Amino acid sequence: MNGHPCEDFEEHLDLVYGWGPGETSQPLPDDVGLTIGADSYKSFRLEIHYNNPELKEGQVDSSGIRFYYSNQRRKLELGLVQIGDPTVYLENREIRAGLTEYWFDCPSSCTESMLSQDVTVLREYMHMHSLGQTMKLEQIRDGEVIHTGSVEFFDFDQQGNQLVLQGPYTIKKGDAFRTTCTYDARSGDKFGFGAKDEMCIAFIMYYPKQSYLNGLVPWFCDPDPEAGFKPCLSTTENRTLTEIPKIFGTPKDECSVPLDSEATTSGVHGIATTSVAAWRWILQLA
Repeated sequence: MNGHPCEDFEEHLDLVYGWGPGETSQPLPDDVGLTIGADSYKSFRLEIHYNNPELKEGQVDSSGIRFYYSNQRRKLELGLVQIGDPTVYLENREIRAGLTEYWFDCPSSCTESMLSQDVTVLREYMHMHSLGQTMKLEQIRDGEVIHTGSVEFFDFDQQGNQLVLQGPYTIKKGDAFRTTCTYDARSGDKFGFGAKDEMCIAFIMYYPKQSYLNGLVPWFCDPDPEAGFKPCLSTTENRTLTEIPKIFGTPKDECSVPLDSEATTSGVHGIATTSVAAWRWILQLA
């Protein structure tokens, strides 16, 4: 924990990376890295969640982690912020039966306290479990949504951490966030850490890394008043839905970026240049 013994900060461990089924390796830009050694990380704890509901014996795991490192320090330090319900504050709470939407509001006071400068988002992952239908993270500045990252088709077995297909974007002091997860639940389904339970967490990889009190308080936004940092205390609400909130499949005449005749006659290149949003969905569903 940035040079401090992990046991002293059991509830505030700094998450470096999270992996889910279907995810590939994570290369970083040449000038971005994670510092290890003096005044930084001196050890790592690996936590693996196994799913063996039938308690079968003799199961073998051959998974592992490979780090690539350099003796030359990178210019920018990598950070990872968790938004939504990272500590699973809703654990054991029953999810509304049917199609439901839960959202978590992270206040602007969080970035006001945590950020010493603007940061750049590299990658953004959405994490739910098997009941998850859609998920999005909205960036809010001065009361207006200025950026939305969303996953409109979620399959836990295919991609437990679903990568949002988008370019880099900037987070500034005072920005707020809303994390929204949609579930199709049955009576008795609940939130929790098991694969058959549910979660709602957005993982954001960014640089340069930010923290509070010289690294003693990592940046994350959570609804649990006992687990988090008060300026980063989020609120949560939910409601019943009548349909899954998807943008993909909008009629052509309602698209914000129209698919014109040039796009249909010039092949894949024309689609990519004329409607980036449409091409991203083609990539995601391929």
